[in-house]
Amino acid sequence: MRGNVRSMRKKGFSLSRIINLASCLMTVLLALNLHSLAAQISSSSAQTETAHGKSGEAAPQGKAAKAVPAPPPAGVKAPETVRPSRQRLFLNHLQGWTPANGLADDDPATGQVDEEQPDSRVRLAERGLNDDLASHRQAMQGEAERFQHQQKALEQEQKELDEKLQALGRNASELSAQQEQRRQDVEQSIARLAHIYEQMPPRDAAAMFNILDMRVLVPVAQHMIPRRISDVIGNMQPDRANILSQYLAGIRKLSPDTINRMNSPIDSNIAP
Repeated sequence: MRGNVRSMRKKGFSLSRIINLASCLMTVLLALNLHSLAAQISSSSAQTETAHGKSGEAAPQGKAAKAVPAPPPAGVKAPETVRPSRQRLFLNHLQGWTPANGLADDDPATGQVDEEQPDSRVRLAERGLNDDLASHRQAMQGEAERFQHQQKALEQEQKELDEKLQALGRNASELSAQQEQRRQDVEQSIARLAHIYEQMPPRDAAAMFNILDMRVLVPVAQHMIPRRISDVIGNMQPDRANILSQYLAGIRKLSPDTINRMNSPIDSNIAP
């Protein structure tokens, strides 16, 4: 084997020369590929320019002629142009989508015909929805009007109630003032009667006390001078003197109802 290697070295087939040859072959193949790719690109651009030139020449010949798209390359099927429906256009408009060709959806330059009509069920659904919205709006307006009427009625009732409360407050104040005035009048009447009985002789005053109502006798006796009332009690009947003494000592007391009736404006037992 050593002999074969020596013979190959002698003939000039070294490893470095083999590597150089392989790299040269790869470079040549890469250049051929680039050349074929450039040729394909130039041929496709030439076809495109030719198609644009033909379309540019055909356009001036007829004013009503429309632009014809370039034919697709052989073996490639041209995509079918389909105009979207109105529902799809509406959804695209809501979602913010715009046409890719820069033309409006309803531009006649697109050469598209809207062959798809809205479904009758969709129209019926839209109409029903609009009717429901209108009826609901009317119902809401009616509810708002009724609420306003109720609010006005409540405000009027509140105003009347406030007026009645104010009137009751005024009446209560007037009644309190009348009761206070009546109490003062009764006090003055009792004080006047007490002064009258003090000026009378004890025997005559005792005769009056024997027949006088206890509701009047007790307050009058309480307003008299002790020395004068003692002389009068000494001349009274024993049972009447005993009862009056119990009232003066606090053993007996007039009921609150009796005192209230005495202070009431209706009571007329004691003349002023």
